[in-house]
Amino acid sequence: MEQKMKDSNQLYSNIDLHAVLSSNGRFLYISSNCKQLLLYEQKDVLGCFLKDFVHTEDQFLVESYFYNQHMLEICHFRLLRSDLTAVWVEASIDFVACDGLDNELGREMILKMRVLDAEPQKAAFQTKTEVSEQTLGSLPAFQDVSEAEKLIAVLPNPLCITTLGKIVYANDAMLQLMGVRTRDEMIGKSAFDFIAEEYHEIVRNRITSCSKAFQSE
Repeated sequence: MEQKMKDSNQLYSNIDLHAVLSSNGRFLYISSNCKQLLLYEQKDVLGCFLKDFVHTEDQFLVESYFYNQHMLEICHFRLLRSDLTAVWVEASIDFVACDGLDNELGREMILKMRVLDAEPQKAAFQTKTEVSEQTLGSLPAFQDVSEAEKLIAVLPNPLCITTLGKIVYANDAMLQLMGVRTRDEMIGKSAFDFIAEEYHEIVRNRITSCSKAFQSE
């Protein structure tokens, strides 16, 4: 019993922020140290959606994490501070059912977060010009396209390219992730063939939002 209490105390001593979210992702409560860690007063956060404070590149990940109650593993994402810098957090979640309401609408979520950054990132956003200048300056000079293809093929990160919903390319890491041996097992198939059905709606919404963003640029 004493050992369990020590383990519990150690777990909670690593938590920097506590929050309670409604079923639709609004803040019902957040610990007062949000002023220190996020530069927001409690009153500025309460009633707002969590997604409004999540870095745009991580919103899809966070949506997926909260959408599936059975996937309660640790999640890492970036929270935006009021000065538009960002901090990485490690988050876990518990669901609390409220009596008298159905399972989906009547559940609240307890979010426990640990801030991983010793210092916030200098910029949460970059302009197109900044990104272009930094990226072009660091790109290797390939002699021909085949050299670039070879590099992409052996990237450690899974990469999949789709056109009109059909997979047209997958690198070696993607094949390993999907558990297939050859590219022919993926090329020409729908991306949704490799996505669990409960995630289909989330992915479609993400594709739609990305398409609208590109069209508005």
